[in-house]
Amino acid sequence: MVPTAASTVLRLDPPFRAEHVGSLLRPPQLLERRAQFDAKQCTAEELKAEEDAAIAAAVKFQQEVGIQSITDGEMRRGFFYEGMFEKLEGMENIVRPIETFSVGAARSVIISELKL
Repeated sequence: MVPTAASTVLRLDPPFRAEHVGSLLRPPQLLERRAQFDAKQCTAEELKAEEDAAIAAAVKFQQEVGIQSITDGEMRRGFFYEGMFEKLEGMENIVRPIETFSVGAARSVIISELKL
């Protein structure tokens, strides 16, 4: 659930520095719809409708609390870093079998140097 302006205290001079970078928590309804989409239990249009509703709620919340640089909350992304690696030259997605998480299970594989 997205907090409301009434449940949030607005301070124009907080004792810390914070910057809003974009990602907001996805509401449970959107997480459920995305899981349904991944399981082929709903259409892309149904997923988009849920994303649109989540974006509208996120924008409204940001306006209510006085955030000046409003974002869509990155509601259409599955993960916060989705799309980042595809934009970097020299990156290649290699699908490997899932390994168990235990001491010594993880392996680093270097294919080439990262080019920025």
